[in-house]
Amino acid sequence: MALHTTFHLTAGLTIAVVRGDIDRATVQRFSTDLSRGLALSTRGLVVDLTGADFVDASGIDALVHARDSADLHRKRLSLYAPRPQLHALLRLIGPTERFDIEPQLLDACDDERDQA
Repeated sequence: MALHTTFHLTAGLTIAVVRGDIDRATVQRFSTDLSRGLALSTRGLVVDLTGADFVDASGIDALVHARDSADLHRKRLSLYAPRPQLHALLRLIGPTERFDIEPQLLDACDDERDQA
């Protein structure tokens, strides 16, 4: 499945809604989308992963790099509702402590607002 990302802006926060597969074939676009989402925001980026059907190691690497970029710009990066397989993979390889992972989109947005 092709990758498609849409952006929603609210109070300095960007919500990136991701649909499709994030793998070696689409990771460059995904990385570009994450960079764009961070650039559009003043406070942070919430990556809505409910529509991400598949994420491989290259997609996780892109998320880690986006998190590093967010840190450099004093912004936050939160993941909203990654599928159980992705959440388990993140726990297995270790970067879960680098992300705020929220089961509810409103929680992710509220956390971002609390930081303002």
